[in-house]
Amino acid sequence: HIGIWFDMPVGPLEIRPGLRYLNAGSIFEIANDAETAFNDGGSVGIFEIPIDFRFRFNMDIIRPFVAVGPIILFPSAGGDDISGIKGMHVAGGFGVGLELQVSRVVLYPELKYVFGITPFLDPEFQIAQRTYRSEDNQLLNGFMLRFAVGL
Repeated sequence: HIGIWFDMPVGPLEIRPGLRYLNAGSIFEIANDAETAFNDGGSVGIFEIPIDFRFRFNMDIIRPFVAVGPIILFPSAGGDDISGIKGMHVAGGFGVGLELQVSRVVLYPELKYVFGITPFLDPEFQIAQRTYRSEDNQLLNGFMLRFAVGL
């Protein structure tokens, strides 16, 4: 993924809104087993608007931080073989990381857990002209190991 954000200090907290693009790849592996004609090359791309509330522990060179906040996601399937993906959904995120000052550059290694709040798919969706139904909410959940560079 690739993204951009900016920090807005508010006392000991920082609000960190951003814009990120995530290539989720092929998340519909079920279709490979069900339909041999399924074009697995169609990946899912997601534009995200994360709004992190970040608390930093101020130290000299290394500043650990905790970040939590909502994420608004706008997914799109790269192909005609998939239908039923919601145009927008909401997730939440919780992460920990470090700010490392190296000369004029700041490095940001971070581990973040993202959990779906609203469903990613409609209760009935199609993959390769095959209809699937689910009574469970289809939520996107996952861990991200991120590394950013601040200039």
